[in-house]
Amino acid sequence: KNDYFKAFRMNVLASVPGGIFAAQPSLVHVDLSSNKLSSLPAEIFSQNPVLEIIKLQSNSLEELSMDVFGNLTRLKELDVSNNYLHKFLPSERFINMHGESSILDMSNNLLASLDLRNIRASNIIVNSNYLRQVSIGEGCRELFAKNNELADIAIGASTATLEMLQMNHNKLGDNLMSICECQNLKSVFLAHNNISNIGFCFSRAGQLKEINLSRNNLSHLDYGYFSTDFLETLDLSYNAFEVIDENVLSLFRSLEYLYLDGNHLSDFPEDLDKILPHLRLIGLSHNRFQCKKLLMLYRRWQTTNRIAFNVDEPMPTNMTNIRGNICYKEKIEQIPEENIEEEPSLNHLNGSNVAFWKELQALRKKLENSNAIVEKKENISELPEKSHLIMQATTEITSGLDFSTDAPEVINETTKNATDAKEVEDNFTATGNTTILDGIFKSLSSIEGKLRELGSLLSGRNSTTSPFQSNDDRANVRTFATISTILAVIVLILGAAILWYNYHSYFYYKKLRGHNAEALRTFQTL
Repeated sequence: KNDYFKAFRMNVLASVPGGIFAAQPSLVHVDLSSNKLSSLPAEIFSQNPVLEIIKLQSNSLEELSMDVFGNLTRLKELDVSNNYLHKFLPSERFINMHGESSILDMSNNLLASLDLRNIRASNIIVNSNYLRQVSIGEGCRELFAKNNELADIAIGASTATLEMLQMNHNKLGDNLMSICECQNLKSVFLAHNNISNIGFCFSRAGQLKEINLSRNNLSHLDYGYFSTDFLETLDLSYNAFEVIDENVLSLFRSLEYLYLDGNHLSDFPEDLDKILPHLRLIGLSHNRFQCKKLLMLYRRWQTTNRIAFNVDEPMPTNMTNIRGNICYKEKIEQIPEENIEEEPSLNHLNGSNVAFWKELQALRKKLENSNAIVEKKENISELPEKSHLIMQATTEITSGLDFSTDAPEVINETTKNATDAKEVEDNFTATGNTTILDGIFKSLSSIEGKLRELGSLLSGRNSTTSPFQSNDDRANVRTFATISTILAVIVLILGAAILWYNYHSYFYYKKLRGHNAEALRTFQTL
């Protein structure tokens, strides 16, 4: 008998009685994780006032009422992550989770809104839900809310205590007002939020040490945007910066890590060791530097034996580079955009790349023909009529590869005896085979994405000085295109084979069921 700790994890429990812990009032730690609990009795912890740690993660909980924990005055950790929570009922009583390291973890659920104003917890984790609205109470020091759909957040009484904010992958845009009020922030993560203007939001955050604004739409860095006294890490990678003002940069006297990868920079101050005396690492990969400029910067900074280059993401093969940082032999100029066959986001293509781009477009059209067939589950009833379209698209893409032309006839043969289209769909749904259509569609979509990526790479957003004008780079593009085409062929052939196999199996099942029915009728006659 252990009055301190009770573990029932991984026991396939679907329910627990309300008085399961009533005989152990001194219980401190309960672990009910990795079971199949769909609900909790309201009185389950009513006789355990000193309970500190409750683990309920990885169950099947769909609703949660905080009144279940209302009498727990010493609660330090509550973990209900990895459930199916879509309904959260806040407690009518104020729940004060004990200690500065108290943790409330509700990540990886199905929540769309969350009201935590009656809960005091130092660390709140609500990552990977579907949250559009969150309100937190007082005393929160660290808030983790990445991978949601938040366009705003109500920080409320925690504006004076919040020190760490993790909100990557949300929909904040420029709606940062509530965040700007938090003057004691030390670490901020706002990547992937479609932010185009931060204004002077962080100018009063005097304790700020780290901020990540990568993969947004920022293009301008001005005086006073940040409180620079303690800032050590600044991540502005994958934005739209064309110029970084040397004078503004000189204000970041404590900066140690600066990430500017994936912008549109073609120039940068050479005396960086003087401008940023504590800088240890800089990221400039995937910009628009000429090779001679990048080499000059590299040699200048390496003489200090202190500043290192960050190389972000793999570099395509056969690209001119300085120590892994892509560069160009000539200066890349910005040019007007042109509409190229329904691709308004791509810039002018030159030379032989135009013809190659048209070939890519044609290949994408053929893929779309196949997508239209397998995109919707209801199309399964039309496959006997449309199976030849899949084969036609496959044949066109393979451009003469030896592919069986008997497949359409086989598919038609195996489905023609079905009494009606609804019966086909019902049988496929019952056996789970409609997921095959989903898989094929996802594969086709993935290939189309690769082709879009190749098209973007081809365009290079440049004019006559495209990085693909060298023979080596053109060969690299052709290699990439060949690989993409082969991948498309493999997936389409595999998809057709799977469809053939499943229809053949279905026909065999129908035939066997017919034989069984005939045998039964014969037996009844006898």
